Amino acid sequence: MRLFFTWTYLGRTIMLEFNKEKENLFMDIASPKEVEKCLQGVDYPAKKQDLIQHAKAHGADQRVMETLQQLPEENFQSPVGVSKAIGEIGHRGGPTR
Repeated sequence: MRLFFTWTYLGRTIMLEFNKEKENLFMDIASPKEVEKCLQGVDYPAKKQDLIQHAKAHGADQRVMETLQQLPEENFQSPVGVSKAIGEIGHRGGPTR
C-alpha cells in the first residue's frame, strides 16, 4: 500500500510517501513557480534536455535541477506544460530520496 501526502510550505512543495513495504520516504520537489523562474527565455517547444541545459546555464539550484530530471521525455509546448508535468511527478510516485 502506498499513500502520498503533498503540501506547500514556504513556497516549497513537499511530498510524503508512506510505503508499507519500505520505510517512510520523502521527496522534495521544486514548485512550478521556482522552475519557471529558471526557464525564463526558453524557446518553446522544448525538449526535456533543452530545459535542463537552460536551467543549468541560468544558475538553477540543485532542487530545481532534480525536479527537471524527473520530467518525462517529451517536447513541452509551453511553461504550462512544464508546470503540469511537475504536478504529475508526485501523483505518479516519482523518484524519492
